[in-house]
Amino acid sequence: MFALGECSLLQGFLRIYFLAFLQMVHVEPSGSGKSLATMVKGVVMQPILFMRALPYVTAQLSTYGAQFIGRPVIWMALAAHGLLLLLPAVDLTAVKPEEQIETEPEEAPVIEVQNLSELIGAEPEEAELPPPPEDPEPPPPETSVAPPDDIVITDVEDIPEDLPDEPDEPDEPNEPDEPDDEPEQPPFDGAAARAQAADRTRTLGETTPPAPLLLDEDQRSFFFDMANGTKLDAPLIDGLTDLIVFNDATLAEKEQEILNSFAAGGDNPSQVGEYGDWPLYQLINVESNEEVGYLSVFQGTGGRTVLVGIWNSFPQ
Repeated sequence: MFALGECSLLQGFLRIYFLAFLQMVHVEPSGSGKSLATMVKGVVMQPILFMRALPYVTAQLSTYGAQFIGRPVIWMALAAHGLLLLLPAVDLTAVKPEEQIETEPEEAPVIEVQNLSELIGAEPEEAELPPPPEDPEPPPPETSVAPPDDIVITDVEDIPEDLPDEPDEPDEPNEPDEPDDEPEQPPFDGAAARAQAADRTRTLGETTPPAPLLLDEDQRSFFFDMANGTKLDAPLIDGLTDLIVFNDATLAEKEQEILNSFAAGGDNPSQVGEYGDWPLYQLINVESNEEVGYLSVFQGTGGRTVLVGIWNSFPQ
């Protein structure tokens, strides 16, 4: 179908231009020949005839042109032909700029010539040697010294009888005696430690002499020997070395301060039980790790008296 349309279009073009050509060159015969006016008329009429036939040619071209544009095979063929036409113009052997490597020209070796004679093979002239110096004065003759005569001892009498004694080797210095073992520390004095702790504790407030009257009746026998005294005056029971009484103080206010005073003095208190329904603390000396004694901190009669008892052993 494409071939038929192409042939029709080509035939129309040829027919129009052929007719136009015949109109230009056709000359009607006349008796006297064609005049110049007739030739001019024919030349002028040719463009007019062409313009009259142009709408028909344009319509036919538009019809076939629309059909031509709608065919992709035609476009592909045109593109292929265009590439084939452009192919000779492309230089495929050209080197890309990236592949071009500028090679630096090799420097010609430099030949250093120190002497021109070495280059042409000529031997250099020998330099004139300076004249030898005049003979110096001869050195003075050396005076030869005769070697001393060797002393040869031929008689036994010439040997001295008393030869000097060889020096005695110095005695080696005596190594210092190793230090004796450190002296043994004296045994821990618990009584002195308890006395110092009691003195430190008394500085915490106003104190008064201890008396059984400051305790409830059921508590007195825990700290006083009631069999050998009265409620106003009685000795402390065995094992209780000191009893300190603080006036106008409660146990809640004073207990921690009392315990801190022992710890500050180097005797660490730790609770080990109870005695007389009150806490009982063991005192351990921090420096010697020895037992100082035991400590009781308890409340007196009326709630405004605090007592501190120091024991030399665990109270029974």
